[in-house]
Amino acid sequence: MKFRNKGQAALEFLTTYGWAFLVILVMIGALSYFGVLDVSRFIPDSCKLDGNIECPAYALNESTFDIQIRNNLPVKVNITSIKIMEKDGTDWFTATSVTNTSGPNPLLVRGTQTDFRVDLIAGAFDEFKGQKKTFNLEVYYTKGNSNIQNLAIGAMTTTVRE
Repeated sequence: MKFRNKGQAALEFLTTYGWAFLVILVMIGALSYFGVLDVSRFIPDSCKLDGNIECPAYALNESTFDIQIRNNLPVKVNITSIKIMEKDGTDWFTATSVTNTSGPNPLLVRGTQTDFRVDLIAGAFDEFKGQKKTFNLEVYYTKGNSNIQNLAIGAMTTTVRE
């Protein structure tokens, strides 16, 4: 008779804490579902390409991508194409046009930076409006008077603007 009471107390103890643990798990699940525990808003915006080509400033809208590119190479470079893709996606959103918005000269001398506007497919990033996402970047360029394509690969974390 003595042992039965001890077993019952232990079972009640475990059951009580089991229910409390279950309630805590449900609460954490609900907070995650409603976005309260979304840590992506604490990740800083960043844009990183290889050391030869940098992107110190950028802004991504649903159909345009403005980027400032700095040349760290000892020769002039000509930006020919820019591609952007969602980090988890499979399709690249290639620019329909790349426009040098800083002036008519497309060549970047060492240490200089130029602003570019990339026109994307209309509504390419509609589904990401207001969200912070990480995107892959590819910047194609030629050096000096050469026609050989070079590639700078990188990643950008930013909030897609409306």
